[in-house]
Amino acid sequence: SGWTAVTNSSSSTPALNFSGIMQRAQNNQKMYFVDGVHYRVYKPTTNTIEDWTATAGTLPTDSAGNNPRLICTWRGRTCVSGLPLDPQNWFLSKVSDPHDFEYGAVPSTATDAVAGNNASLGLIGDVVTALIPYSDDVLVFGGDHTIYMMRGDPLNGGQIDLVSDAIGMAWATAWCKDPYGNLYFFSNKCGIYRFIPGQSAPIRISQAIESLVQEVNTGTHIISMIWNDRFQGVELFITKSSTTAATTHYFWEARTNAWWPGAFAN
Repeated sequence: SGWTAVTNSSSSTPALNFSGIMQRAQNNQKMYFVDGVHYRVYKPTTNTIEDWTATAGTLPTDSAGNNPRLICTWRGRTCVSGLPLDPQNWFLSKVSDPHDFEYGAVPSTATDAVAGNNASLGLIGDVVTALIPYSDDVLVFGGDHTIYMMRGDPLNGGQIDLVSDAIGMAWATAWCKDPYGNLYFFSNKCGIYRFIPGQSAPIRISQAIESLVQEVNTGTHIISMIWNDRFQGVELFITKSSTTAATTHYFWEARTNAWWPGAFAN
């Protein structure tokens, strides 16, 4: 029935970069935010947003001091990526501790923090554009023009496999998952695909609206997708990032394989 303002106990006002795209991931009943500029954590028990700091190691940054822009929770680890000057790297916190980014801790355990540049698995062979925690065993890396997947924990026999070297993913939120294990995403070439990681190759499902989505500028629009369980389909939102003018969005109905347009503003 109403909103309760959050107390800003961080080191800046506002606490987050509202002119950019923010992403967040829950871990240990707290919400962790990245926006390329700040590290922040929201604590619901106190209704405060605070600086997200490291208690061990150092939170990832690139050589120019940029912070990550991508985040997810996978296997109890907080995973970040999307550093502008280190775009192929990935970073995983210690299991159940988003404040521990100490790599090579002594003595070492399989739950320690790990990163692509100091793990045997290595970097992703592409600019990382999306982090998708598909299951407890699979983390999907969307790339500028490729797709990779990590199977198993990187410190416990995990490996990185190539899913596709011909298709990439649009930035950040351009994916969703249905209850049946299908993963949907908006590609780097403005097509919509469906696949089950580890079981099937990506299949294009957007042929009916190709002429409508081929001209989408993913640099000036935010692509977001979510599974609508009530209507059994995928909501595809194509939102202008610089204006509140109405834009056309789409809904794919799984039962009929049909696309439906709709228009509303940001």
